[in-house]
Amino acid sequence: MHTEKKTSAVATECSPLAHSLRFLATTTGRDKILRSVQYFSRFYCWYLHRAQHSQNGINLQAISNQFEVTRKILRIGTFIEKFNAASTAYSRNSTDTLLRYLTVAHHIGYGGYLALDNILAIDAAGVRKLATAKKLKKLAYRSWMAGLICSIVAGIYSLCKLQKKKDMEGTSEAKRTQKARYNTSAQLVANLCDLTLPISVLGYAALGDGVVGMAGTISSLIGAWFQWRKTAMVESQSWS
Repeated sequence: MHTEKKTSAVATECSPLAHSLRFLATTTGRDKILRSVQYFSRFYCWYLHRAQHSQNGINLQAISNQFEVTRKILRIGTFIEKFNAASTAYSRNSTDTLLRYLTVAHHIGYGGYLALDNILAIDAAGVRKLATAKKLKKLAYRSWMAGLICSIVAGIYSLCKLQKKKDMEGTSEAKRTQKARYNTSAQLVANLCDLTLPISVLGYAALGDGVVGMAGTISSLIGAWFQWRKTAMVESQSWS
């Protein structure tokens, strides 16, 4: 008599080294690390200029610029993922129409930014200077800002819904709701921090490098934290 063995996927925590390798193996993980260094360099450069250490500030500015170019190259083609995410969100059956359309608009806005940024990578890398680089840059940041605003509105809306749900539910769903609120709040903070960059570039507000640099560092670290948690678990096969 033969017994049939069945396999099932079991999520287990990987070792710190394996976790780090899994994190760095992702494009998002590498981008968030580089982005954190880039924006912290921008903030620290601003600090050194205020402290009258201009030479060190120039060196850090050069590092920040190089990381920016590197990130542009690493992000080539990633706009496809965002447009695909927009298509998936649009096709998904959802009882909340407003949240659905805000999610679609967010992905389209950020996807448009990444697509234009891919074109600007040619100019930034020195392959070919584009006469329309300044116009494309402004258009890219407008697209990103539109996506961020949609994401911010969606975040505030989701928090309001979660608050109502918390007031109505019992203790069984309390932990799940609390986790959802925590994640949504963290993403909202990251989006608000990111919003400082397009606002500054487009001239809607006079924000200095200190504010933009620190805000960018905070949003990058939050993004890195999300990606770190995402790569924390690895599926292993168990036999039964």
